[in-house]
Amino acid sequence: MTKRLLVVCTVALALILSVGMALAANVEAITAKLPHETVVGAVTIPAGDYTIRNINNGDTPVLLFHSNSGFNATVLATRILSGPETPEKTQLILEREGDTYRLTKIWIPDLSFGYEFIR
Repeated sequence: MTKRLLVVCTVALALILSVGMALAANVEAITAKLPHETVVGAVTIPAGDYTIRNINNGDTPVLLFHSNSGFNATVLATRILSGPETPEKTQLILEREGDTYRLTKIWIPDLSFGYEFIR
């Protein structure tokens, strides 16, 4: 009985982990256009079209910004566990400081969290 319970628990855990990883890999990839050169964390990213993906499923998200022109940047972020109601579309929150634009948060539809960037 104990051996059978261990096998059932192991299979259930494997299924939960694989679904979680598939969701993290597929749902969190977004595309965005940055109209201005933008500071994200400690990195300055040129204006352009980007695919943004979480490449670390650990406690501290690491987001990869990849442009069609070949520019890549990785940025540390923190998860925001609560926030506005789930948005209908992806929201990138930019703050302007003089002539500098800074990406401070990203909200993604259908997720219960967003990202905030570490300076």
